[in-house]
Amino acid sequence: YQRRVHGLDGETNLKHRESVQAIHSSLIQHDPQGDLSISLSEYNRHFLQSLRVECEAPNANLNVFNGTVCWGVNKVSVNNKNVMYRGCSLRNTKWVYGLVVFTGMDTKLMRNALGKRLKLTALDKLSNNYVVAIFVMLGILCCLAGILATIFGTRHDHPPPWYLLDVGHWYENLFLNSLTYLILLCYLVPISLSVTMEMVKIGHAYLINNDAKMCYKDPEFNEYYPAKARTSNLAEDLGRVKYLFSDKTGTLTRNEMAFMKCSVAGVQYGIGTTEIGRALGRTQETPGWKIPDNVVFEKGTCFWDPRISEGAWANQSQETAVAIEKFFVHLAVCHTLLVKPKANGEIAYQASSPDELALVIGAKGSGFFFKRRVHNSVFVEVMGQEREYEVLNVCEFNSTRKRMSALVRMPDGKLVLMCKGADSIIYQRLNQGNEELRKTTMLHLDGYGEEGLRTLVLAQRELSQSEYEEWNRKYVAALLDNENREKRLDDVAEEIETKLVLVGATAIEDRLQDGVPEALKTLSMAGIKIWVLTGDKVETAINIAMACNLLRYGMRREILLGPNSEDKPSYTENDDIMSRIKIMSTSGAPHENTALIIDGPGLSIALGYEESEQPGPFLKLACQCSTVLCCRVSPKQKADVVNIVRKKQKTITLAIGDGANDVGMILNANIGVGISGHEGMQAVLASDYAIAQFSYVQRLLLIHGRWNSQRLCILILYFFYKNCAFSMTGFWYGIHCGFSGTRFWNEYYMAVWNVMFTAFPIFALGFFNKDMVFQQTLIKFPALYKEVQSGQDFSSWRFLWWMIDAMIVSLVVFYVPLFAQMENPFLGNGHMGDKWTLSFTSFGCVHAVCNLRLALVTRTWTYLNIAITIFSLLSYIFFAFLFNSFPIRMTKENAGICPMVLANYMFWACLALVLTITLIPPFVQIFMKKIFNPSLTQKIANYELSIIREMGRTAATEITIENAYKRKQNITE
Repeated sequence: YQRRVHGLDGETNLKHRESVQAIHSSLIQHDPQGDLSISLSEYNRHFLQSLRVECEAPNANLNVFNGTVCWGVNKVSVNNKNVMYRGCSLRNTKWVYGLVVFTGMDTKLMRNALGKRLKLTALDKLSNNYVVAIFVMLGILCCLAGILATIFGTRHDHPPPWYLLDVGHWYENLFLNSLTYLILLCYLVPISLSVTMEMVKIGHAYLINNDAKMCYKDPEFNEYYPAKARTSNLAEDLGRVKYLFSDKTGTLTRNEMAFMKCSVAGVQYGIGTTEIGRALGRTQETPGWKIPDNVVFEKGTCFWDPRISEGAWANQSQETAVAIEKFFVHLAVCHTLLVKPKANGEIAYQASSPDELALVIGAKGSGFFFKRRVHNSVFVEVMGQEREYEVLNVCEFNSTRKRMSALVRMPDGKLVLMCKGADSIIYQRLNQGNEELRKTTMLHLDGYGEEGLRTLVLAQRELSQSEYEEWNRKYVAALLDNENREKRLDDVAEEIETKLVLVGATAIEDRLQDGVPEALKTLSMAGIKIWVLTGDKVETAINIAMACNLLRYGMRREILLGPNSEDKPSYTENDDIMSRIKIMSTSGAPHENTALIIDGPGLSIALGYEESEQPGPFLKLACQCSTVLCCRVSPKQKADVVNIVRKKQKTITLAIGDGANDVGMILNANIGVGISGHEGMQAVLASDYAIAQFSYVQRLLLIHGRWNSQRLCILILYFFYKNCAFSMTGFWYGIHCGFSGTRFWNEYYMAVWNVMFTAFPIFALGFFNKDMVFQQTLIKFPALYKEVQSGQDFSSWRFLWWMIDAMIVSLVVFYVPLFAQMENPFLGNGHMGDKWTLSFTSFGCVHAVCNLRLALVTRTWTYLNIAITIFSLLSYIFFAFLFNSFPIRMTKENAGICPMVLANYMFWACLALVLTITLIPPFVQIFMKKIFNPSLTQKIANYELSIIREMGRTAATEITIENAYKRKQNITE
């Protein structure tokens, strides 16, 4: 049977699982019908109940299970292939009987259910600091008010008035008066800020999820994959990313493997040039050959050669034909693919690795058709004849071995060990001799690497029956070892994977995703440093980086290889890698046009010097370089690199990947982006944002991230501004009432200050405000991203400026109406002004100033914005008349004030004077800066406006503006 690992580790590919053969045979033997059915016989039921499992302790390793099944005197090993984990789904099998091994928290699913690291944005951290500063300010004001109130109450000989709080001792009065002002000034703390920010961030997530230009349509299955914001907490950090860490396979490339070329017995086969080769200016090796127009390639291969294809290999010389046959039989037999029949009679392959699938399909296209797998037998059709190959043992691939082997009994009875793996691993295990073939094949491998092709080396050896039986006894003994099974299996495999004979090498193309070179170039121009962390060899990584515009001609390359480097055949190893790193990091020479290339062993040494809190030599050097390539790295090294940069550079990092090996760096970065590709969903499940193509990152950062950050910066600053202006007005009133704790505002007006009077305009700005009319402008001018990336929109000085502005506003909105009422205390009809008429006038002034101050920083004006702003301005008058109609037991001393004050010209005169004093200075400052010291944003906004005027406003759209930018070749940034 098979299982689908989806809810467990996110991988959607089918993986082969099989019953324990000894138990399966015993059940069939004692079944009355000779074949198992869902209703077991009495004997088989008792037999299953008598089974006993001895296994390892519960752990989180999904790839390993070591145990044995015992009954009577029998003892059989159980491994990962015999176990189904909780969270898996059964496929291609109607039913199974199983023995439960672990339950509850002991299952692999629960052992892997780890919580994500709490991610706080830079704005959240700064906002928290500003809130602390506001609390400190509130404490100082409360203590000051308490002290002044105490002094006022004790400076007279006679007792204080009856209506003032007096408990006797001065220190008691000080304490109680301070508490009173703590209540009166509580609006200094923006309690509703968090709620408003979260609602705006949800809106930002909605805009990302519904961005049609970030929705990918799969041309094969005709399915749509929209972008998905899996969290709403990191919207503003998208606009401040400084470092981008990317995987290569499946992230920059499509992870759609296609068998393209091969080397057999020192001869290259396969014609054509890869996309990466064409990007590097390479041409086809054999220009006289051309793929016929009638050739239709199956998905997974683009291999064609007139010497092999369509059965032409059989017409070669006997020696060549035998070598080619041995090579493609190796591809068709040494793998773990499964065959699934289709309804139309055809078959479909199911593979856990796209590389294996491409190799088997490539063999099929060359006439070696893998048809089915029955128990341990593999059936391959060659030249119309079906052959049976019995797979006796399999030494599986893992990240340590980097190779896979299969012991196969050939149709003629010979025992052959088939091995395939990385070139650096297989070459160490080749038999001595035939140096010319080894050198020639290595040259071919280097050429494939230069074209960005993924390579594997194939090797074989024949075994005698006695040699196999002796080795198999060790293999079975290793299987029965529950404690050290994996290590012993690796050691046993190491014994037999020696003295191999080189068969050939394969080259698989993994094409670049659409728009990757352009996206990387744009992101680099936006001030984002790009690091590629890949497990590929150095040569392959360099050439893909060249095709992606990460490495450019004329750029200096610093290649650092560790002492156990797997790329020694291509590069000279550095004797002392840290000495060179220290010299370069402290030389003072500029590294802006330098690319640092380091492999896994070298990175292990370099990271060993990064244990202190301060940046070490490697980090200092790497952060000075414009591009960093880390090759042959493990998943843990990826996570370590991201973690070190994030912590020591104290900057915003983004990690993007598509596979399970990228989960570590995705979780360690400030922002994790998962690509929903062919490697399953584990990276997506661990990510904060999910996209289908790497090129969408530029829209995610340069458009959504930039605008989100701008909107939230204004939102936060405005919240502090309006609450400070509102609260401090009441504080100034305390000067004129002896800080007695008398409230200045009506409690009903205070209750709706944040709910209605100032709520709606900030939502409109948070959702829709844009400093450019068209999104394409932000892509065309990526340097605009640097202004937001620098954090200047939310600096401490900017916060201080807004707070000073709020203090000035509070003084103006209190003292202008106060002086006006002192000069003309009469309201008409015999009524005189009092505290509540002053309060009503000041409230109207501060309400108008706060709403119009927000309008000054609003860049996008639509009918909706205009309507919301007008509604917010008029809401005070509407509410005042509504409140005036309430029963007098609710309005109390405010009864009848609204019509009297609004009918008096002094109210409107005060309002006009206050608006002039408070809004003209910031308006002039904005205007003068735009004229005499415009920012890059303002310059490009003016340029954008000029193009719109040339085209006509009705004709200006995202498409036409993009075409206009293309026509203007003389644009400089």
